[in-house]
Amino acid sequence: MRITVTLADTEAIIRRRKEECGETFEQAINGAIRANALPRPLMRRLGFKTHDMGPPRIDIAKAVQVSAEMENHHVPYSLRYERRVLPSSE
Repeated sequence: MRITVTLADTEAIIRRRKEECGETFEQAINGAIRANALPRPLMRRLGFKTHDMGPPRIDIAKAVQVSAEMENHHVPYSLRYERRVLPSSE
């Protein structure tokens, strides 16, 4: 069967498949059509368990401020820890 199809930008994809697989142009087109026409196995939907954590303990509107305060508290501790662990450069 012969049919004329306008490929536009897909021609480059078919030519790349032709070169990679060592197929003729016709084989590459047929392979691409068949590969996309066959039914694909269904992906299993991931499920995650959720837990009720109760009402928030802090004002959600101030979450960025709380995060900054927690980081400010952690940074001096981490700097002290790094000084003890890392060898001195002297």
